[in-house]
Amino acid sequence: MQRLIFVFILGFVTTSFAQANTQELNTEPASSGNSNGVTNSGLIIQTNTLNNNNPGNGNFNALPDSVRTYKYESPAEDEKILEKENTVKAKKAESREKQSVGISATKAVPQSASEDLQIELKDEEKADSPVIQQQTQMQEQFQNYQNSSKSQYSRRSASPEEQSNMDASVGYYNAVLPNTFESHFYTYLAGHYNTDLYPELQAAAALQPTNTDVKKQQAAYHIITNESDLALPMIKELIDAKVVSQGQLTYANDLLLSGEEASILVMHGFEDMFAVYYVQQNNAVREDVQLLSLDFMQSETYRADWASKNLVLPASTVIDTAYLTELCQLNSDKSLQLSMTLPKDYFVPMKSNLYPIGLTFRYSATPVDNYSINYNLWKETLKFQLINEMANDSGDKWCSNYLPMLVSLRKQLVLQGNTAEEQAVNKAILKIGEKTNNPEKVKKYIGK
Repeated sequence: MQRLIFVFILGFVTTSFAQANTQELNTEPASSGNSNGVTNSGLIIQTNTLNNNNPGNGNFNALPDSVRTYKYESPAEDEKILEKENTVKAKKAESREKQSVGISATKAVPQSASEDLQIELKDEEKADSPVIQQQTQMQEQFQNYQNSSKSQYSRRSASPEEQSNMDASVGYYNAVLPNTFESHFYTYLAGHYNTDLYPELQAAAALQPTNTDVKKQQAAYHIITNESDLALPMIKELIDAKVVSQGQLTYANDLLLSGEEASILVMHGFEDMFAVYYVQQNNAVREDVQLLSLDFMQSETYRADWASKNLVLPASTVIDTAYLTELCQLNSDKSLQLSMTLPKDYFVPMKSNLYPIGLTFRYSATPVDNYSINYNLWKETLKFQLINEMANDSGDKWCSNYLPMLVSLRKQLVLQGNTAEEQAVNKAILKIGEKTNNPEKVKKYIGK
């Protein structure tokens, strides 16, 4: 029975997989080489518009109150710029009216209000335009606060400050640049998986159908609404785009195999959930294991679905370390296994109740004899391909998540005098050191 052997190696285990699981906004420039979904923050998002004649692309009702009541006040002081902006908008409206009755416009209609201004303003006016400056400010404000909310190690929910600033940006786009990609996508993102806002996501997808961040949100929505037939093709596109790597899929297979019968596997965010969901649903691996994403627990629809499965939920809707601790305590009669892709901050409050089993920590209020389970996983069940194969992709950094199980297992093998198996486990530990570029650091786990 090895309780908390992981306490001594938690600082080394790279749960940074989930910590780095930030939901950055992909600008999808035409010449982009970013196939991993990471965005160069210096890029400006292209602003597109939907056809206003399409009734399905209008305003939607499920908006936060802070967005509904937002009133945009222009920072522009130069009356000439404001007059020019109004003239451009009038020309655009006139051009659209001509197109709607079959009259060809004399000039291509710009895709956005900002593009209109940039066509009309001289180069020296662009940099000083208060309107363009305000648009850039609001875009950066949303990106910064949204990324901040998604990259925290101890919570998934946005802080009040983060939410307020995101709502202000959404209000700006809805007031000044309605029916643009940003207005739709930002509105959906600020809702944190609010399924009532799905039409906004659909509108954003219509404007930028190849945007990988949009595809991530679509896949998440279909998982939340239990539509695997729609979620799987989206995740497959992310796999083809190498947003979800083969190394992640390999790891996901062992993570699923680590689950006890009919257990609930708790994960953190996009990457671990997408990989595990795809392997389970597409490859029919351990379909008895239930998958729970802490990130998706922000969704009222998702929480209601879990409540219908007799999972007792905390009263709070703030998803953080305290939420997970209470969730485990309220459901101690169930087999809850916490994926090691969770940041270590989540484990600390309940460390005395966690036992390493495979690539998970099993929560239990009573002692668990995990030696026999881990020995069987070591000898019969887990594939360890991520350790043994040269994948050379983003999955490599998760190799160290095998350490808690292996170090715990090794300790028991030493006590039993099982030298042959101990040496085999030592080899695996040393391989992990090589793949994670920490060969010297892991030697202390095998007494060297």
